Amino acid sequence: MEYSIDYSGLREPDITTNVNPVPDYITVVLPENPIKFPTYEPKDPGVYSVIIEVNDRANNSKYARRFVIYDNTSEITTSEIDRLYATSASNDSQFSWMTKFSQQVDVSWNNHFLNDVHEKGHFLAKILDYTPRLSDNISRVDYKKILEKFDDTEGVRNKTAIKNINSIVRFETRHGKNGIDIEDGDSHQFWVRAFDIMGNTRVDSIVVHFDSSELFVYEPMIDLNIKDGNYPFSSSVVISAKDQHSGIKKVSFKFIVNETEEVRSEHTFDIQTQPREYCNKLPKECYCVRMGDCFMIDMHLEINNCWMEVPIGDIKNDVYLLEVTVFNSAMLKSSIAKTIEMVKTINGVQDYFSPLNITVLKTTGTNVSIQWTQAPSCYERAGISIILYRPDNSTKVFKVHKEATTFDLTGLSATTSYWLTMTTNYGNDTYYVSSSVPTKFYFSTTEEERRKKQIEISNLLVESRLPTLVDNQ
Repeated sequence: MEYSIDYSGLREPDITTNVNPVPDYITVVLPENPIKFPTYEPKDPGVYSVIIEVNDRANNSKYARRFVIYDNTSEITTSEIDRLYATSASNDSQFSWMTKFSQQVDVSWNNHFLNDVHEKGHFLAKILDYTPRLSDNISRVDYKKILEKFDDTEGVRNKTAIKNINSIVRFETRHGKNGIDIEDGDSHQFWVRAFDIMGNTRVDSIVVHFDSSELFVYEPMIDLNIKDGNYPFSSSVVISAKDQHSGIKKVSFKFIVNETEEVRSEHTFDIQTQPREYCNKLPKECYCVRMGDCFMIDMHLEINNCWMEVPIGDIKNDVYLLEVTVFNSAMLKSSIAKTIEMVKTINGVQDYFSPLNITVLKTTGTNVSIQWTQAPSCYERAGISIILYRPDNSTKVFKVHKEATTFDLTGLSATTSYWLTMTTNYGNDTYYVSSSVPTKFYFSTTEEERRKKQIEISNLLVESRLPTLVDNQ
């Protein structure tokens, strides 16, 4: 059968001026005793209409119709987008944790299960009345029609639409335990089984954890200006915290100006779990929660000093607060603040460095190409300045793009020694600070190209005039 969008139902293939559909199977059954009932196996899944025409010798006829769904290939699938999840759980925990035990657990699987073949084929839609297919232009009552009493109104697949959601006709639910008192650290599993009209099933489940307890966090320990850190200007922080029911999931830092309470930046760290075998070796430093994950009590985290976002220019002896917020797996949180005094003494804060590692790429009698590396900085570069010092102590200033790492010095004199200084400007076009200590670099140009060629020609002429020495022995 085919689906009619106009009438929102299934019907036998429509006859048009261009198409005259041929039934998939036609056979004649003789009134033998016993009657040999035919069998037919369709090629494709679908809803099939079976029509029987009964004739007598006077060519009177009546029609009856029955419907059948044939499908031996499709299956129920689940959606990755529309999840099975506990709607009553915390959104911040991705609906995995309940933090209020007084409320019931609500589970949703809206649009999670689907039989795509049945849905696209409208296998469960209503079936439209039969449209007579033949006419001999003679007016007859009910000619070639299927009367209501002979149409299919019985069984599962009849004319009436079958209630379904995405072609799923039934759901069964189960959950892990009955009659229990929920405690912090408990886990509860929920199962849903979906059925389609063919009796195919698909099972999916979720686990919901429970935690409403307070977590403990201790005053952090800060070690400023560590060496060999992951950032050009690094410090380290040790956070000691514990939640025996769900463990510590993440830690966030806020850098706050103490005087104005302005938040300069915020950064979040995901905390990694530890293998149980490793944790068992360190019982005083590591712990495991009931759901199986293990956590270190002390969490060593590294910060970038640039995260403090101290502005360019002179500052007072500002005091910052490092506000530490610790989250457990249920996304319950606890915060504590630590004072960072004398911020201007921290590496990277108001440090303005000149370019590094200047080298010569190429030199000629009048040009020199140099390259360098940009110095690390907490601040945006505004530009680079090169001051060239000539032998007579006169100077020439070159302005270089802030992102450049090479530059060509032109208009130089051959076989002459020069030196230069390079500084970097930090800030923007309207306000900037120059690096306090310029980088110095000495170099010399080579002999002029024309002079070198003249010498080479002269040498060749001299060599051509030398006598040939012959060994007469």
